[in-house]
Amino acid sequence: MLKQNSIDVAKENEKTVVSIDTLKRTTQSLIETLNEVKRIHEEGNQSRRALDGDLKNLEAELKKNVTRVN
Repeated sequence: MLKQNSIDVAKENEKTVVSIDTLKRTTQSLIETLNEVKRIHEEGNQSRRALDGDLKNLEAELKKNVTRVN
């Protein structure tokens, strides 16, 4: 019984704690998450650039009209 227990313990100690399939799925999920976050960040940057252009146009139009009123 001691022999078998020792063998069983040695076998369990040699097993990986996390299977390679779990690591592959986790890694793929992390990569997909990072790609999605990057895409969202890029879309936000594009939106802010477009908004900045619109705001500059509105500011210029406002300045032009204010100077005409005076």
